[in-house]
Amino acid sequence: MIGAVEGDALTRYRYPALTPGGLPTEVCVEAYLLRVDSQASPAGRERLREPVWFDPEDVITRLSQNREPRFARENRRVLKLALKRLGSTDGNG
Repeated sequence: MIGAVEGDALTRYRYPALTPGGLPTEVCVEAYLLRVDSQASPAGRERLREPVWFDPEDVITRLSQNREPRFARENRRVLKLALKRLGSTDGNG
């Protein structure tokens, strides 16, 4: 994606990860809004990914699949904050 990232983080959220030894843990991730001006093909190790756009309700469903409930709730919270910042009424409240 090519665009401008909002200066301040929208929020922080917890995300599951593995320690270098392979033990489960969680990390704190900062989420930023990005105004997309154009799309470019992914590069480097990301080149195997194929970015897809979803409407907010589909995002909530997709980000909840195969996730622990607490991380699904975090994803929903971040999406709701983004939609609120953008002035959208989508995303089911």
